[in-house]
Amino acid sequence: MKHRIAILKTLEEPPEYAVIILLTANEKLILPTVRSRCEIINIPAMPDEMVLEYFEKNFGGNEGVTEDDLKFAEHFADGKIGRGSITFTNPDFKKLKRDVLEVVLNIEDMSLNDMMNYVRRADMYTDLGVDYFFDLMLLWYRDLLLFESTRDANGLIFKDYLTDISRQAQILSYEGIDSITDAIENARKRLHANVSFELVMELLFLTIRDNMKG
Repeated sequence: MKHRIAILKTLEEPPEYAVIILLTANEKLILPTVRSRCEIINIPAMPDEMVLEYFEKNFGGNEGVTEDDLKFAEHFADGKIGRGSITFTNPDFKKLKRDVLEVVLNIEDMSLNDMMNYVRRADMYTDLGVDYFFDLMLLWYRDLLLFESTRDANGLIFKDYLTDISRQAQILSYEGIDSITDAIENARKRLHANVSFELVMELLFLTIRDNMKG
């Protein structure tokens, strides 16, 4: 309680030399007594072209970084420089991406335990976790939806897997892809709400498998 009072006092009468900025993805997570003393400023996502320009300038000259890597980071960033930068700066990101691809490419032949083991491993990666695992899954199904709509590979994020994308696009309907992406988002929310990991993964697994049957 003393700490809460101290925070409120500081917000009400901040020192002249300080500007206090509280960052959150959800303002409702901040206590109403704190929120009422703040001015809420919504920060919009950066335009994709600015994000790509930043990555080209700061990572484009690095050894092994390709144009596809830069474009992938742009998509993954979703308008957030810091989020996209981890694709270059976090050595574990490639491991996470590899595991996600193992799941989405082989889900038809996987058991529930196989899938759960891959998702559990995401929490072992430094500074990464299940949220990023789900984000990468969503990018895969975004590619499927785009390819099914246009039959054009130019806008794909996972261009190296065009054969697999084409195969799955022939199996999945638009409704099926929507059902899977909704299930991924619901799985994320349920895990954040401390719903049983096994139950959440089973529901997600069954949704994907059911829709992959065509």
